[in-house]
Amino acid sequence: MILLAGMLLSAHAHSLNSERYMRYVEKADSLVGAERWEEAEKCLRLALHTEPANPGNQLLLTNMGMILTAQGKYGEAISHLDVALSLNPRSFLALKRRGIAYSAMRQMDDAADNFTQALAIDSLDTDVRCLRATVYACTDRLDSAMADYNRVLTTDRNNVIALEGMAACLISRGSHDEALPFLNRLIEQKPEADHLFTRGLAYARLGRLTEATEDASEGLLMDPSSGNLWLLRAYIEKITYRLNEAKSSLHKAHRYGCDRDLEYQLLPDL
Repeated sequence: MILLAGMLLSAHAHSLNSERYMRYVEKADSLVGAERWEEAEKCLRLALHTEPANPGNQLLLTNMGMILTAQGKYGEAISHLDVALSLNPRSFLALKRRGIAYSAMRQMDDAADNFTQALAIDSLDTDVRCLRATVYACTDRLDSAMADYNRVLTTDRNNVIALEGMAACLISRGSHDEALPFLNRLIEQKPEADHLFTRGLAYARLGRLTEATEDASEGLLMDPSSGNLWLLRAYIEKITYRLNEAKSSLHKAHRYGCDRDLEYQLLPDL
């Protein structure tokens, strides 16, 4: 009887723990949806403490990695994701999230390695392929970056991240004319002031000043406080010998916070 009573009490305690565990997990999920990261972290820690041997903890540890990364706690995030991967070394999600944490820490080789491992599990995932391409682009491995972006675009012709990435790689090589088709498709999908600035600057560098002026004007209608678009306008005005207008536009570019490094490239003596 004593043994039976002990077993019943143990089962009851386990049932209570399981219910508490699920409440914490469900609450954390709701908080993540609301991007209330600190509260979500507390709930997951309580869940992990309540049932440290629960098989579902591998996913909780993976989610904890995401939550900690969102708060800028990259080292802690990687530690949790390391444990998650020790429980399931072929967890695509844990590898992806560890790669994101490494890239946030600017540990680009580690980030690329994690994204490569994830792609070995699911080679068709366009999100991770774009993440790896971005890491490659940030470390001047442009051929590898463009290969990844191109692969994404073969299956998803209008993928905004891949279009933007391809254009950026080509522009960094000085291939402005080759970048234009990607920028055109990008602007069709996502007509934003920043994208119009990028295309307008490409046009200007190619001497196509009518198109550059049109992009600058259209962009400024969308965002009159874009310092870089005012800088683009000042550049166009300078090379067309409208110096007073160029100085006025440059003043507005300064007011709205243009890229000063780009200014020194475009207008070193204005």
